[in-house]
Amino acid sequence: METERRSRQRFRLSRMGVYDIARERYIRAHGSDISRGGMSFVADEYVQPETSVWLSFSIPELDGSWLEIDAEGVVANVSDMATGCRFGVVFSRMTPEDRAALDAFADLLEAGEPGT
Repeated sequence: METERRSRQRFRLSRMGVYDIARERYIRAHGSDISRGGMSFVADEYVQPETSVWLSFSIPELDGSWLEIDAEGVVANVSDMATGCRFGVVFSRMTPEDRAALDAFADLLEAGEPGT
């Protein structure tokens, strides 16, 4: 039986994102899920483990608008797929304001709030 490596609850996403890999190229990827500590993605091209990435993604706010969050992270794991890969990113840096917004969003998801 495989041991769960995740230390934080994950939530499904459906928004698209564009990720600046090592600040030199962009990879279009679908955000698969998010937690307080990171995100996972599905991309059409392979991403190397331990790559530093810059992320820009949006989370919904209570008023129905979307808040853009910027963060830095490191690719922690990669799984090959027939076309591209699935990769997990651990957040390494985020502004205090973005961190507070992400934590508030995760609180709502954990509470099972409607509309999230």
